[in-house]
Amino acid sequence: MEQKQTIENAIIVGGGTAGWLAAAMLSSYCPEINFKVIEPIDSKIIGVGEGSWPSLTKELMALQINPEALGITMKIGVEYLDWGGQEEILSNRYFHPFLLRKPIRRIGISSSHSIEWQNFNHYWTVNHPYDIWKQAASKKKARSLGVHVNTQRLAWALKARALLNENCKLLSATVKKVNVENNNIISVETESGSVVTGDYWIDATGFKKILASNLKIEEQDFSDRIKVDTAITVNVQSEEENNAAWTQALAMPAGWAWKIATKGNISYGYVYSSKYTSDRKARKLLKEISNTKIKPHKIKWKPKIVTKPYQPNCTLVGLSCGFLEPLEAMSSQMMMKNIKITVKLLKQKAKSHQAFEEIQQKANERWLPWVNKAAAYIAFHYAVSKREGKFWQDYRDFANEYEEMLEIAQLAAFRKHEDALFKGAPFSVASWQVVLAGAEAVR
Repeated sequence: MEQKQTIENAIIVGGGTAGWLAAAMLSSYCPEINFKVIEPIDSKIIGVGEGSWPSLTKELMALQINPEALGITMKIGVEYLDWGGQEEILSNRYFHPFLLRKPIRRIGISSSHSIEWQNFNHYWTVNHPYDIWKQAASKKKARSLGVHVNTQRLAWALKARALLNENCKLLSATVKKVNVENNNIISVETESGSVVTGDYWIDATGFKKILASNLKIEEQDFSDRIKVDTAITVNVQSEEENNAAWTQALAMPAGWAWKIATKGNISYGYVYSSKYTSDRKARKLLKEISNTKIKPHKIKWKPKIVTKPYQPNCTLVGLSCGFLEPLEAMSSQMMMKNIKITVKLLKQKAKSHQAFEEIQQKANERWLPWVNKAAAYIAFHYAVSKREGKFWQDYRDFANEYEEMLEIAQLAAFRKHEDALFKGAPFSVASWQVVLAGAEAVR
């Protein structure tokens, strides 16, 4: 079966944050297309605190979603605690700010051509020339910041916003069968016996991959670079008004722990490798960090990514296209990237089928190199640490894989341009320099 030259009806299977963000954006930016969201009646969203990147903040503002209703707190970056492994380095903490985009050259650089961490950190947390603390209070400048948000509240708000559009409808049903012909989805059948047809499809069903599992997809395994594969998380009610406006990432024996504050709640989580520790030990450590007896929710995954998320008449968004790990909110970046490209695809399809196929092909070609650079950056945090323990040592054994980027990040401090290696990458050379400085790896 050949694809239709135009798209009149698009079907989004799955709700949650990914499904309803896709629905809100696509139905708003493609008003000529009718959208239907198939969401299970018993759909459950885990209400954990989650950090995001500025791209989500901008989109929430564009969709005119009131942040106050979401219990949002602004996020100016990530604070890394105990990742350096050396007590003398400013209590072992460093900070990755969102507003840091250009390579660091003169700031905090000593005569020996190394970044002095204390000066570097002081500059970005105390003496920022644009007054980073006032950024969060400015609606215009808040677009440059991320947010901390309860995922359950976010999904509910996105759902309400999407259904305000006349071209977006909800079907409460569970898909039991996917009908495919020549790698094109034709229709789905629900448990109630109804058949839903569509011209284009969005798989937002998470790890289940309800649509994608019926297509000819391939996955790349990142377990050689991403060693964590489990997370346990708890939500603790909090009346604190002045919670930190950044995500805290605390290095742990077999991974790292997060602390994310939203209004009325603090989310704690421990991300770890099941190879290097047990669930029992992980729960014990999380209990000590969170100071609560609440039973944590456990999430298990394999660090794999679909190599081509843009199939002939289907896009994979959110966890359906894979997952690396929570560090640096990569899943948020991946989700936003795929939805934005889908907006471009659907708008081009109405103009030219050839243009649609060209965009689709280029997006797939660029996808895996982009993810590989993201995986390298995440692994780099562990590889340059001087922490002791089998988990951390095994990461250092792979450090030579990042030598090229490490060298470029060092030299970028003294160049007037950013190396081509970092162009189009999810993290700039400045972000790499932050990790180098924080781990005292710049020599």
